[in-house]
Amino acid sequence: MSIDTSALRIEEIADVRLAAMRHNGPYHQIGNTFSKLRPSNRNTTMYGIYYDDPESTPSEQLRSDACYELGEGDEPCEGAEVVTIAGGKYAVYRHIGHYMHLDASWGNFMRLLAGSENGTRPGPCFEKYVDNCMTTPVETLRTDLYAPIQ
Repeated sequence: MSIDTSALRIEEIADVRLAAMRHNGPYHQIGNTFSKLRPSNRNTTMYGIYYDDPESTPSEQLRSDACYELGEGDEPCEGAEVVTIAGGKYAVYRHIGHYMHLDASWGNFMRLLAGSENGTRPGPCFEKYVDNCMTTPVETLRTDLYAPIQ
């Protein structure tokens, strides 16, 4: 199987302030938690933060956060807390298509990183949902996968 290396880029990002709700359990079920988020700005960017390696952590013990970006002075919706994605250098991999295929893109991304000169650094991986899933056809949804690197 060949991996599309053109989908990989390196980005330096600033801190990102988010409203987050914790999801415990299989990552593919995080949509249940996203459905509880109520951002005041419907056009805000959505994120998913993933704290555990699904290869070495039992699925019922996986921790993740369903999030949306907070604007200056915004407060999180009820049931959410403020978290920050630390700024710094990240490897970024573009996934195009349905969210149900994200696990394959994460696998491709991790294989690319393992074969690159970029060493990872501590910190969670996350997804930035470039498109609104309510208005974008699923086959063209863009999701950027981020992994912290040195």
